[in-house]
Amino acid sequence: MENLLNVIESLPIWAKILIPFFLSVVCNLIFVIIKYGTKNVTIIDDIKTGIKLVFTGLVLYIAFIIIVGIAQLVLNMWNIHIWSFVTNHIWTLFSVFIVCMYIYVAFFPKKHKSTNFSYRPSSPNKKPKNSETKSNVKPVVVPIIKSRTNEKLDSIAPSNMTDVENKLRNGIDVKLDFDKTYSKISEALRIIKHSGAKITFCNIKNPKQGGTFGNMKRIASQAPGLIIYDIVIEAGFEAKELAASGACFTCDCSNRSSIIPDIAKAAKENKGYVMFVKFNKLDSSVLNKIRELGGYNIEFQ
Repeated sequence: MENLLNVIESLPIWAKILIPFFLSVVCNLIFVIIKYGTKNVTIIDDIKTGIKLVFTGLVLYIAFIIIVGIAQLVLNMWNIHIWSFVTNHIWTLFSVFIVCMYIYVAFFPKKHKSTNFSYRPSSPNKKPKNSETKSNVKPVVVPIIKSRTNEKLDSIAPSNMTDVENKLRNGIDVKLDFDKTYSKISEALRIIKHSGAKITFCNIKNPKQGGTFGNMKRIASQAPGLIIYDIVIEAGFEAKELAASGACFTCDCSNRSSIIPDIAKAAKENKGYVMFVKFNKLDSSVLNKIRELGGYNIEFQ
């Protein structure tokens, strides 16, 4: 192992820089394949991410070296020496630092992005296991929340919201009939901002109507990232406005609207989450732009 480390440190400077760059590209490639699938792999996008990661990591690594140097002054009191090891393997440690930094950002996105819930596609011919749907509601690809307990989500239209509010206080996600409960939701919205529980609204009739759409935006804006709408919205200005309210919903990209990148950007900036479907007709460059603008707040299904 020591011989290998010495070989790395003896490489020319350009090779030493390429090693962490190559590792960052590989890490990003593996992460994209796991999260988005092979169909969304783009080498150019991975290279750009690798460049950003190396330059950002270099700044942090310099700060790390300075901290180690200061720590060595203190450790000299106990005759502990780490400075020589760091300086003798400075580029090897930089490569390890880059990989660790990428793993941290990738697997702990809550520290950096609003990713406090996950999407899962529902089969057109199969009901989701953790929700109850009415027979007159057509199944669509919608976000399904992972409940914090084994209890099923409540697909209900209660006469009063007391039971629902108690469950939300306990961090239990619920599913409600939008048309029958949206006017009673004020207290529930205040609760979920503290408990982190999520509300999924189903049975939304005529979502593009002015009154309905306005209520959807108003509700989502009071608890960004915690309100999920069980509907598919066509890509356009309405979808952009809904994303800007912090709502979580599914967006149909079959019309190849030029607004789609703006929808992704709005979701990221306002802590919402958008699942894009029927995006096959979009150019790879557009997909790359959408992914860059939306980050962890979007998903392609």
